[in-house]
Amino acid sequence: MTSNFLKQMKKVFWLTFLGLACVFGNEKSTMYFDVTPGASYVSFLEKKHDFEERLFFEGFGPSINMKLGGAGQIFALYLELQLMKSYGDLEIKNFSHPASVTRSMFGLGMSFHPWRNPESIMHGSFFGFSLGCMSEQIIFSDIVVSEDQGVSFGIEFGKLWRVNDKWSFGFSFLETKNAPIRYGEGSYDYHFFTAQLGIKFLRR
Repeated sequence: MTSNFLKQMKKVFWLTFLGLACVFGNEKSTMYFDVTPGASYVSFLEKKHDFEERLFFEGFGPSINMKLGGAGQIFALYLELQLMKSYGDLEIKNFSHPASVTRSMFGLGMSFHPWRNPESIMHGSFFGFSLGCMSEQIIFSDIVVSEDQGVSFGIEFGKLWRVNDKWSFGFSFLETKNAPIRYGEGSYDYHFFTAQLGIKFLRR
């Protein structure tokens, strides 16, 4: 089953590379490069149905997202890397302990910049989507108490202002949901949600 998942992800990456080739093949296209440092909020809940014990984490910390690909007049297609670390409290057996969460995602993304009229109040606004492979760890007292790999889906929107012909500056808000890939385990409740607010530096 793991091999099937990897095969599906390979297909997605191949389709993305073909899409990037089409974007760069357009004479009006350009390189798309984006760096977005910011702050993140994490909410994590894991509870197996046949046990009363649960893990619950909530915290804040730094994050950075990076994208590289190609852009046309209205849309952009890119590879995306998300990195974050959050600090907060981990609840185990109704007791709270200081802990941290590290999360990474590597995948594919697409964003849309449909408002091209400079006189429009919506000019510079954008929205986008991302899909990729994620990895997350919850660390308590230097011990990994939960570790998962799986799929991450994100929705992003924000606003940009032109600095010059190539660079733009603005802000973005990104929400992500994680779905772990697990085999041979009993049923459980799993919730992993992040919200990130960042300052965006974009070249296109």
